[in-house]
Amino acid sequence: GSVLGGSTGLLICGSAGIQKNPVAASDDSSGAIFAWADLRNGAADVYARRINPVGDTLWATHGNAIASGAGAQISPAIVSDGNRGAVIAWADTASLLVAAQRVNGFGSAQWGAGGVTLYSGLLPEKAGPALVSDRVSGAIAVWAAAEPESLADIRAQRLYSTGTLTPRFITATAGLHGSVSPS
Repeated sequence: GSVLGGSTGLLICGSAGIQKNPVAASDDSSGAIFAWADLRNGAADVYARRINPVGDTLWATHGNAIASGAGAQISPAIVSDGNRGAVIAWADTASLLVAAQRVNGFGSAQWGAGGVTLYSGLLPEKAGPALVSDRVSGAIAVWAAAEPESLADIRAQRLYSTGTLTPRFITATAGLHGSVSPS
């Protein structure tokens, strides 16, 4: 095979400001979708961009805004939706929530402005979500929550391809000496 982008790689985003915490997923069409935290507007926002199999960059020149607003949207996670798009999740430090958005292969949001809120409440310092595909264009998200009555909870939620959620969280609570008990 050949190396796309030569010895310096492909430029995914060259916007002013700091871009950090990049993550990537296959677009299931021999290309990839990248997401990252981007400080071009001051506080961190989440942006994403797709490349095709020959290395052409798609979507907006410096990426499509996936999550933006007051405060910082941090710790993006990404998983393919199995249909040339992706599900992207993040933690919002201003609103104290974990949210997700599905984008199609053209970079268009599928779950409305702001995406879908998975959790609203206290978040530990490093509360970034993780994602795994559900193999039917949705995802299962997992993240840490800092509840006042416990040391920490690990929560999971399934997001269907339509953006609807399972009726309840899956929760494991950390107890003494790191023990975990599901609830």
